[in-house]
Amino acid sequence: MLTAALLNTHLRDQLLALRESYGTTLPASPADGDVAVLVDSLTAPTYQWRFRYNAGSSAADKWECLGGVPAKVSGATLTVASTTATDYTGGSITVPRQGVYDCRFGANATNTGSGAKYLDLIAAGTTVKTQTMGNRADSFGSGEARTASIAAASAIKIAGRGGDATSSTFDSGYLFVMPVRVS
Repeated sequence: MLTAALLNTHLRDQLLALRESYGTTLPASPADGDVAVLVDSLTAPTYQWRFRYNAGSSAADKWECLGGVPAKVSGATLTVASTTATDYTGGSITVPRQGVYDCRFGANATNTGSGAKYLDLIAAGTTVKTQTMGNRADSFGSGEARTASIAAASAIKIAGRGGDATSSTFDSGYLFVMPVRVS
């Protein structure tokens, strides 16, 4: 005979086990196949990343991203007067977990000199990709790159630099960051 106790044991408990966790941290002791959603805020998240734990992965970062909404910054502006890369104001994202991240980035640039302009993607202090923007007075550059595994709380940022010592202005900068896998 079907009873509430049997339904609770065999139906309710199984359905509860299928629920995904949702929070600002991933579960500390995951089992193979566990699914969790990582957000930066429970009340007003700016990104939402869904992960599945793969215990059999040969990578150290075993939470594999299944998709979500990327972390992003846009509208960054900067004036550069040297050939050294300079960070954009507001053009940085600090990653919450150690891991590998896919990035999309871009910006407009103008300068008064004849040198090319460059847009750098920098992760944890290391240049991941340099996008050449050309030497026209107005140029647009964009690119995509995957980081190596970087530590939690590392910054991923965009930086602009001129090819000569003349003043360059970079505006409408954007950066989108999405995890591939994290620890």
